[in-house]
Amino acid sequence: MHGLGKLRQGQQQRGSGWDPTSSPHLNTLADAVAARLRAAVGHGFVAQNISNSLWACAKLSYQDPALLLALTEAAAAIAETMTPQELGNSLWALEALNCTGPAYQPPIKALCGEALQRLQTPPELAAAFTPQELSNILLALEGLQLGEAQAKLVAAVAAEDVRRGFAGYVAQDISNSAWALAKMGFGVGPEAPAQQRQCGLEAALCGRLGELLQREPESMNEQNLANSLWAVAVFGEGPSSSGMQQLAIQLAREAVGRLGMLTDVELTQLWQAQQELGAEVAAVLCSSPDLQAATAAVVAEKREGETTDDRAVTSVNMGVVTDGVLAPLDVAVRLRDGRQVVVDFVGPTRFFSNRKHDPTAMDGRTILRTRQLRRALGESGVLLVPYWEWDGLQSAADQDAYLRRRLQEPPQPPQQLQPPAPPSPAPPQPPQQSACSSIAEQVSGGVAGNQQQQVLLARPPARRQKDGGNGRGAAGGGGPSRRLQ
Repeated sequence: MHGLGKLRQGQQQRGSGWDPTSSPHLNTLADAVAARLRAAVGHGFVAQNISNSLWACAKLSYQDPALLLALTEAAAAIAETMTPQELGNSLWALEALNCTGPAYQPPIKALCGEALQRLQTPPELAAAFTPQELSNILLALEGLQLGEAQAKLVAAVAAEDVRRGFAGYVAQDISNSAWALAKMGFGVGPEAPAQQRQCGLEAALCGRLGELLQREPESMNEQNLANSLWAVAVFGEGPSSSGMQQLAIQLAREAVGRLGMLTDVELTQLWQAQQELGAEVAAVLCSSPDLQAATAAVVAEKREGETTDDRAVTSVNMGVVTDGVLAPLDVAVRLRDGRQVVVDFVGPTRFFSNRKHDPTAMDGRTILRTRQLRRALGESGVLLVPYWEWDGLQSAADQDAYLRRRLQEPPQPPQQLQPPAPPSPAPPQPPQQSACSSIAEQVSGGVAGNQQQQVLLARPPARRQKDGGNGRGAAGGGGPSRRLQ
């Protein structure tokens, strides 16, 4: 299977050649592997075989649950015999294959536990992990969402990165690491644990990224630049040190010079960084009229594509857009005193699973979105609704009372709701309006459709291919982009 995976990787890179996923024999081979793994007596697979098979499944996009679960359980059983590369490859593959169901959790946590133990033991064991293996583990953890087991391993990998000062990390390894840590909210915002905010991560990132930009700017491709600048934007309300400020300016300058090679995703990330960092970074990005025109066009297209059907009522508007915020707003409520408040529903994928019902435990992209909203509308103009509070309401009446209480408006019978005040010249642009008897009726009808639209665009970095040598499997590289949600 590993050989077929290598063929598939080559076919994707060249854009031509034989595609092994079209072969009817692939299922036969996969069935044979699964049957051997289920044998009552030892299956004979060693750690390298298991890791290579998982990697091949990821490259081939082969997602048969019976085979994947058998491979995952076999990997967990022999995790202590795996090399760092085999551990990293296995975790990368499981994330790429979306192995997030309950049955996968125990064996995946066993793999994470083995990696954690090595990173927390004598330095020589931690030193055995290459920069790429560490960055691939972070990329895998960002998608697997394992709760407490994930948090400990993320902290251990970050500590090892800081201990090394990212010395010797190539552009993709360090940009991948920065992107994944920012996406998971590691050290992001004042709510983050002090040990994360004070671990020296920002200084280490500034040192190595600054060195690459000064000495080898050509080593950073457009995706590396955009992901790194996006990460800088997430790590703070603005650059939290002179080093971060200088790094952000360097990244912005380099990005301006790559305008003709930037994708729509990268342009959107630059737009977000410009909104978030402001000041000198914004001045650099605004120095190119062509870049500003390109980002404006991409953001407008994205907003239009994400706006839901134009359903609104006398006091509630859905899917509105406002300056400085990428995704459409969930709900904009106009109160009788003329105030307008945005109600933003924060779903379960926006919170860390190991901090149950903690409203401060939002991930990096949600923190960034909230900053955008409050900057555009003011602190009193944004109402965040955690999913567990909304889901716990039993009826539309309960939902209506909840919203009125949070909006500091006394409850009234639905039939007494007044029509809205005439629209004021505020940034949000409401869609066409229609009548409805209560706030909750319209909001509850739109939550399911809007909850998943709180996307701060942050493309998953490509996984750099690594040939392990001596017949070992390659670390994840290429492959389809991961889901944003």
